[in-house]
Amino acid sequence: MSENGTQAIRRAGAILRAIARFGPSGARLIDLSRTVGLARPTTHRIVQGLIAEMMVVQNTRTKRYQLGPLIFELGLATTQRSTLPEICRPALRRLAELTHDTVYLVVRSGFDVVCLDRAEGSYPIRAVTLDIGGRRPLGLGAGGVALLATYPDDEVRQVIDHHCEVGPSVEGVSPEMLWGAVAEARREGCGRNQESMSPGIRGIGAAIPTDGDRTFAAISIACIAERMTKQRSGELCALLHREVTELAKQIDATARSQA
Repeated sequence: MSENGTQAIRRAGAILRAIARFGPSGARLIDLSRTVGLARPTTHRIVQGLIAEMMVVQNTRTKRYQLGPLIFELGLATTQRSTLPEICRPALRRLAELTHDTVYLVVRSGFDVVCLDRAEGSYPIRAVTLDIGGRRPLGLGAGGVALLATYPDDEVRQVIDHHCEVGPSVEGVSPEMLWGAVAEARREGCGRNQESMSPGIRGIGAAIPTDGDRTFAAISIACIAERMTKQRSGELCALLHREVTELAKQIDATARSQA
């Protein structure tokens, strides 16, 4: 690689680190230029290249630059995440056996969640709303709501703004509805799905509170609406919290052993 090519990579890396330091609210072009010590035209040119590669996005409302979805995609390739389904599979199967319903493991991928694994219970009517490898907008399913609720308000706003900017993914979903779901999840400790996302299906989810890394994974249980009574919802929430607490310990132990 030429010296110019190496320099371009270093400059792009410096800009990505600078955007990360400014946090979810993002950075202005002048902020980035000053932080990395480059002229504004040079900074702007590199930022535009990073936008083209989905490593950076520009908030259309604030005009600030934020880390893009590809950064989160690349994070999924780390060793810790690649072993996640193997670590979580016994818990998913145990929950499916206990509840007789469908259990999902999802991880954040940019402004979406991706299903990494699924276990199906024995109840005759199954709530299969997401296939392994399938995606849905972050905050519209129970696991996604649980994840979104763990992030600071600035980051929640960034996600909701993105959903609104690209157009409503599901009819009837609004910023007010998403903020309400986040508030409910923070208050009750579990996320719930948007009814308009999967009519007749109810879901409840809990984030896996891993240590030393931002929360990126959640487990959810889905069933037909008639089975999700208020009493059962509370029981499932408690059951999920017991499982994700134990999973967090296993994930952290695995991460330390691989460090």
